[in-house]
Amino acid sequence: MSLAVRSAVSHRSATLAHGLPLVGDFPERPELTVQRENRCTTSGTRLYTARLFRGHTVGVDGMMCTSVERTISDIARSHPLYHAVVAGDFAARHNLMHDDDVALVLQDCWTWRGIARTKRALGFLDARAESPGESVSRLVLAQHGLEPNELQREIYVGGQTFRVDFWWRTPQGPGLVGEFDGFVKYDGASSRVLFEEKRREDALRQAGFIVVRWVWADLWGTSPMLARKVRQALAMSGRGSGRTA
Repeated sequence: MSLAVRSAVSHRSATLAHGLPLVGDFPERPELTVQRENRCTTSGTRLYTARLFRGHTVGVDGMMCTSVERTISDIARSHPLYHAVVAGDFAARHNLMHDDDVALVLQDCWTWRGIARTKRALGFLDARAESPGESVSRLVLAQHGLEPNELQREIYVGGQTFRVDFWWRTPQGPGLVGEFDGFVKYDGASSRVLFEEKRREDALRQAGFIVVRWVWADLWGTSPMLARKVRQALAMSGRGSGRTA
């Protein structure tokens, strides 16, 4: 193992530099990782001290940044898990990560504090997630023992094919459909778009599906509304409430 550079843009700042989604507030100050021997007081930046091995850094728009793989690892080790899952799902979906580089980061940082969180985040990533809200939803559902049977399931109803965010198998009926409604999804949407969305949901309900929808506000807290909504719907379907993590 050999060191690459003395410092690099890292953590949330590197997330933004790579074009990965970031949930929550943007960093108030640029975030940098520096080698211990190069640490100094720098006003206007947030410094992290860690080794920067070769293969852990790349140039982005003239800046030296931690690689996508190292950035996701750093985020997982230092922030709530959903930050790394949101960025990692996006990276997986757009082929921005490489297995060899993931293995290199895990090998070089194997004994670092928080590396178990990195492994947990990487093992949870799913390229089928189409938005940060879906990524956070999936994590919340898993934490409460309510994992769906399928993601992005295609359902054929009334001569049309609908793709839904989440689907659960139920003892009675064709199943439970879960849909995350992000504000961006309908921002500036025409009345025609809203009408088609309602017509789509009506068609699913008429075909016997239970439909549960939720928004960002339903994802937070020790007992998030999302978990309560899904648990209640599953109980109504006869499947039961699921286990509680």
